[in-house]
Amino acid sequence: MEITGHAAAATDRTGRDAPNRIVHFADATTADQLGALTEALRESRREGVVAAVLTVISPDLLVRSRFAPGIIYVEERDGVWERALGVTTARPPLTLIVEPKGAVAWQHEGPPQRATLVAAFRRYLVAAGSVRLPLLRLTLRIGQPAPDFLFEAAPGRQLTLRKIQGRPVCLVFWNSTSKPSLDAVLQAQSTAQKSGVPIVLAINDGESPEVVKRTAGANGLSVTVVTDPQRRITSAYGVTVWPTVVLIDENGLVRSMQYGLQFRAEESTQS
Repeated sequence: MEITGHAAAATDRTGRDAPNRIVHFADATTADQLGALTEALRESRREGVVAAVLTVISPDLLVRSRFAPGIIYVEERDGVWERALGVTTARPPLTLIVEPKGAVAWQHEGPPQRATLVAAFRRYLVAAGSVRLPLLRLTLRIGQPAPDFLFEAAPGRQLTLRKIQGRPVCLVFWNSTSKPSLDAVLQAQSTAQKSGVPIVLAINDGESPEVVKRTAGANGLSVTVVTDPQRRITSAYGVTVWPTVVLIDENGLVRSMQYGLQFRAEESTQS
């Protein structure tokens, strides 16, 4: 699989709008058997149940695995998900059923067996009247003015987006933990270097200036890097996916919006 972007994990600890979560911590033996989870869910035939199926998988396994429809893929990052779910003593492969309020209702160590999964789903999945699943959607509209914001164009020199009106601008929202978002910044940087347009503003989502400076230097970012530690800019634009790319025309109007990394034709022919 090719990773094209990352989305923020939304949580609802009240259980009011959250689905059941079937969480599988994969290892090399189960990374290509994830379809068993969705197959067992269908076979359980639980009425009134809404469930999301997630697999927590290391980045190296993820790129070597076959895609399984119906699975949400989560990259393992230093045990963050294990700590969040309180399963720090268990090792993958491990399967959990997490009820809407966040409690672990069932867990199984070892490769998931269909009969075992079906029985657990029938017993532990919680029926709910309705579940609200938020859409990945920006608060922007094509043809409308882009929200204005203040940024540091050079050391000690601050500008607003409106002040650079008159030239096309490309906003790339990125995060240091999302390689596709860094690749999107580099793509926009390469385009701007070759043609001189658009102006590229690489807006970091929520990280400290120190992390931003270190990451920009390590990845050779020469475009204008905008820090947004309080997420004021990203919130104004409604960004929840890295990368998100917004193109603004010379009149300050939004012309296009893109989620995820788009691969160029010349890159695909070389790979």
